[in-house]
Amino acid sequence: ARDYYLEAEQLAFGPRFRRLFLTWGGQQFPANLHLPAEAAAPLVILVHGIDGCKEEHLATELSLVSHGLAVLSFDGPGQAESFLINGIMWSERFPELISAGIDAVAGLTGLPDRPVGVMGMSIGATWAYVAAARDHRIGALYDLGAAINSEAFQRVPFIIKSKVCQITGARTNDQIREVLAQIKIDQPDLLGQIGAAIRIVHGSKDRVVALADKLWLADELTRLGAAAEVSTRLFEGADHCCTNEIPEVRRDMAAFFTRVLGSSA
Repeated sequence: ARDYYLEAEQLAFGPRFRRLFLTWGGQQFPANLHLPAEAAAPLVILVHGIDGCKEEHLATELSLVSHGLAVLSFDGPGQAESFLINGIMWSERFPELISAGIDAVAGLTGLPDRPVGVMGMSIGATWAYVAAARDHRIGALYDLGAAINSEAFQRVPFIIKSKVCQITGARTNDQIREVLAQIKIDQPDLLGQIGAAIRIVHGSKDRVVALADKLWLADELTRLGAAAEVSTRLFEGADHCCTNEIPEVRRDMAAFFTRVLGSSA
């Protein structure tokens, strides 16, 4: 399926699609890069969730590309192709791979001195916050369903809990608790290092990440005052990551990134 997908991408987009490999930790991670017609476009990196794959977000990528943005998506440790084909397990150092993505694309699109955007979904958004605190090249962060700590794990469906065990190797309750302890961004010392503009988008019917958590996060980021800006948007009736509002989410996302990062369009 991966090979057929790559063939279709190359036929459809030619040189505007590139298959890349991000080098990190002595391993290589597969990535897809979509470029707009214009050169030197601002970069947006898409970080998907624990049960997703980079290819399923093609429509979102192309929506951003149509607004003059370059878009990189990848499968990190424990995700999709990296795990299923290459056998790379989950790592608490996952956020470092986001920075590796910036490094990999910078030489291709002339981005070293331009802020980069990151759109994270679910746990991908959680790792995006950690990356933004450590790597100040990230100038815009779009949060679509980030968990602020491991409490969200108690509310996910059983199939996701089993997925966590599969990709981390955790088997006992103690091992699972150790893994979950890595999932936390509700720390002022971390949030206070994020200088990026932040957009928090949440669904009122999200049964995984509590609305109260995201309201607290927005208030805490505002209180700390390090972020360039903090804005929120609540979709009434929307689920986790607002999957039943995706067309409007894409419009909101494109407007946020083009306003903060600019555009080549």
